[in-house]
Amino acid sequence: MLRELRVRDLAVIADVTLPLQPGLNVLTGETGAGKSMLVDALSLLLGERASADAVRPGAEKTVVEGAFELDPNSLGRLLPPFAALGVEAGEGMLIIKREVYPEGRSRAWVNGSPTTVGVLAQLGALLVDLHGQHETQSLLRPDAQRDMLDAFAAADVERAAVRDAHARWGGLVERERTLQAKQDDVRRKADYLRRRGENVSAWEIERVVAAHPAVAMVAVGSVADDTHGELARAYVVLRPGATATEAEIIEHCRPHLAAYKRPRSVRFVPDLPKTSTGKVMRRELKSLDD
Repeated sequence: MLRELRVRDLAVIADVTLPLQPGLNVLTGETGAGKSMLVDALSLLLGERASADAVRPGAEKTVVEGAFELDPNSLGRLLPPFAALGVEAGEGMLIIKREVYPEGRSRAWVNGSPTTVGVLAQLGALLVDLHGQHETQSLLRPDAQRDMLDAFAAADVERAAVRDAHARWGGLVERERTLQAKQDDVRRKADYLRRRGENVSAWEIERVVAAHPAVAMVAVGSVADDTHGELARAYVVLRPGATATEAEIIEHCRPHLAAYKRPRSVRFVPDLPKTSTGKVMRRELKSLDD
């Protein structure tokens, strides 16, 4: 709970310290007494955008400080998000301070350590619920809804198990992405042929060959050559009823590919070796030469 709020040089407030007691605290007063200014001060303390107009005329800066006391139950629930924000709650006490200057800039501290306004805003969402007659903030947040549901169900053990399982799952997902990126890199390198020190893209050759009207599918492999290193070989599946010769396919490539990129041979096959997902298995293409 908020145990004490101190406000100095905020608008019309010169210096006021407001001690609060456990349970319901009620502030009353006539219009203009400054009740809303205390709410504004608390909002500044919890990360709201600061305005230069907030500083009392003639003052060097506005200072707002708040002391929050956390009971053991609240502390146990808040320690993980506090740790994620880099905040240490000490012995169940959180001292937040913010200074606002006339030019609009501000500085903030949590338990004496400098912090950012963004961290204050996240702390504010954890510590305080400001609401008016027709609105509430926390009830609209999915994380707060989960907290209330878990608290009602007394599901602290299950909640921790789900959190740990989710963290492990996230690590596995990231690991899978890393391995997939490495696999894709290996496959990209495997799609290049080496000819006299030049990299030749199998995909580039396939794109050109596939444009021939008689070609239904094509995959490009390599044939070892003592002089050139590797030569491109196109494995072609013709469309039903279509005909083409090796010379016609190679001639079709002439206007579109440099001489060192053009396939040196063509094999007409009934089908291409593919995985269960339909991806061509290039390493199996040589089996079609048998």
